[in-house]
Amino acid sequence: MAAPELPAAEGERLAKRLAREIGCSRSEAERYIESGMVTVDGVVVDTPPSRVRDAQRVALTRGATLSATEPVTLLLNKPPGLVAGIVVGNAADGAAGLLQVRHRATGDRVPPRVEPAHLRRQLCLTPLETTAGGLLVFSQDPRIARRLTEDASQLEHETMVDVAGPVDPALLARLAIDPAEPRAPRAMRVSIGSSSDETTRLRFAIKGHQPGRIERACADAGLKVLAISRLRIGRVPLAGVPVGQWRYLGPEERF
Repeated sequence: MAAPELPAAEGERLAKRLAREIGCSRSEAERYIESGMVTVDGVVVDTPPSRVRDAQRVALTRGATLSATEPVTLLLNKPPGLVAGIVVGNAADGAAGLLQVRHRATGDRVPPRVEPAHLRRQLCLTPLETTAGGLLVFSQDPRIARRLTEDASQLEHETMVDVAGPVDPALLARLAIDPAEPRAPRAMRVSIGSSSDETTRLRFAIKGHQPGRIERACADAGLKVLAISRLRIGRVPLAGVPVGQWRYLGPEERF
C-alpha cells in the first residue's frame, strides 16, 4: 500500500530514507520497497516515491533479502477502446493500467502471490488497435521479448471478428484477395465460426500482426466490422481470462 500522502515539500522519499538507514544503494532500497519488504510505522509500503516524515519509523520486514526476482510475462484480455500502451519505468497508460493485483484473473493460481515487482517495468510486446480487444502480452523477460519481436512474422495470431450480416462462400473467398495485388492472395486463413441473419463470426489465422490488416480485408470484401478480439498468439491462448483481467504466462507455456 502507499504511505499517507504528503506535500512534495514535506518529508523525504522513502527509498532515500531507507538507503541511508540501512546503508544500501538507492536502487537496492527501491527493490526492497517494491518487493513489499519495507514498513512505515508498521505498515507495508511498496511505492518507492512515497514520502515519510522524520518521526516515522522505517524498517525492513523480518528476514528481508534481495534474492533475484525472476522476470515474468503477463497475458491481458484488453477491453476494446483502450490504448495498448507501453509501460515505461513505473508509469502505465491505457490497457497497461489494468496490470494491478485486483485485476488478476480469479482462476490464476501460479504463482500464488503477486509480487509488486511483477507489475512494474512491463513492456507491451503485442500491440493492438484501440478498437480491438483480446490478448496482449506484457513481459519483463528478454527471451520472451526476442521471441515476440524477432520471430513476430512466424507466429500465428488467431482472431475472432464479428461482421454485419451473413457471409456466403463467395464473400469468404474475397477476403483473401487484395485488390491492389489480385494475383498474390493475402497470407491469411479465414473460416466461419458462427452465423445468423444479423451477424457472422469469422476466424482469422494470420502470421504476424499488422495494424489495420483485418479491417482492410473486410472493407475490400464489403463487410462491416463490428468487433475484433485476438484469442491466441502462437501456442499461447487467453484461456478463459475475463475481459479486463490478466494472468501469468505458465512455466510450461511456449509461444
